[in-house]
Amino acid sequence: MKPPLSSNLAATGSVEVVVLGYVQGLTASALGGWQGGGEGTLFAWQKFHLPDGRNAAFLGCRVDFWGDIAGNLVRALHHVNSAKYVLYFRHTGEPQPQHEPNKWLAIGDTKWLEKNKALYDFVDPEIGHMAKSALDLNIQYGYLYIISDNPAHKYTHDLLNERSSTVVEDRKARLMEIDEVLRSFFLAWEKY
Repeated sequence: MKPPLSSNLAATGSVEVVVLGYVQGLTASALGGWQGGGEGTLFAWQKFHLPDGRNAAFLGCRVDFWGDIAGNLVRALHHVNSAKYVLYFRHTGEPQPQHEPNKWLAIGDTKWLEKNKALYDFVDPEIGHMAKSALDLNIQYGYLYIISDNPAHKYTHDLLNERSSTVVEDRKARLMEIDEVLRSFFLAWEKY
């Protein structure tokens, strides 16, 4: 847990809900300027108030965090910032051939991990460690992924041409869907 604890994370202050990962792609995060994020810092954030007045934040990070580092970040967010819900947003591959890249979202939470951990041998290293840390801390955790690649079936648009106009437009559409999911979530989330 050392890197997040020795970073500028504490300057974020208290936040009950943290959305982290690919937050710069969300229009909901365009609330104004980013704070933090200066030279030599690890994190930048945009804090805002939920409809009931509680604090929330979009949290950006200069580096990708993988494996147990992701779990340690959840622990740090809880201990340093009093986070009660961590929502992780990224893009991922999909092993089911029927899911065309950039047309689908994957959504899950700690309840999925508790219910299914005996059924599967593999899990994405970030969400596995993050969900485990959330379970250990008795806080809530969820993830939103854009399915951006499919190694089980060759589609016209995949990671090889992700900067093409078609893929960019499809991703924008998924980002708009995620913005709507977040708006609904923020309106409905009950105090922990």
